[in-house]
Amino acid sequence: MIQIQEIGPVKIYFGKLSSYPYCNTLLVKGRQTLLVDPACEERILRALAEKERIDYLFNTHYHPDHIRYNPFFEGAEFWTHRDDAPCFRSLDSMAEWVGVKGTPYEKNWKTTLTRTLGFREKKKVKEVEDGTVFDLGGVILDFLHFPGHTPGLTGFIVRELGILFLADMELSPLGPWYHNQKASIQGIIDSVEKIRKIHA
Repeated sequence: MIQIQEIGPVKIYFGKLSSYPYCNTLLVKGRQTLLVDPACEERILRALAEKERIDYLFNTHYHPDHIRYNPFFEGAEFWTHRDDAPCFRSLDSMAEWVGVKGTPYEKNWKTTLTRTLGFREKKKVKEVEDGTVFDLGGVILDFLHFPGHTPGLTGFIVRELGILFLADMELSPLGPWYHNQKASIQGIIDSVEKIRKIHA
């Protein structure tokens, strides 16, 4: 059983953080509903797909531990940052970004991603940028770009609560994971400096 915490219009489903491929999932409800990074646990997300009307699906970045159960919510309008959007539109792009394109591992990697982790290419992707404001009907999100971990890693402030969601911009003992072709150590440093100036 995973832990669930509610803070006003935000419900946090704490994923199996010690094991891959899971992460924290957020449900943000105004008059419309936004689901963020559906990868906390299959049972929970199947139930959400059956019981909740999910209007929008947002992935903070393209890593598989944040997108695993996206296919449960095919009816939702899909959003992500424009700099990570190529990986959602094309499995070949993702293979290039993680460094397996053209290697002996590419075929097995693609099989794992599609069959085990449920990846499906997205034909329709709504792109957010730093500063995009999204009104869910009484709940306003201000999207903030934190590149480094991936080019498009994006969090947001829930304006009514004054809380900041950082996704994988975290400083745990594991550290910021950056060993892929499109990641940037300097980007992470710059993003940390940006976060330090945010009052939330």
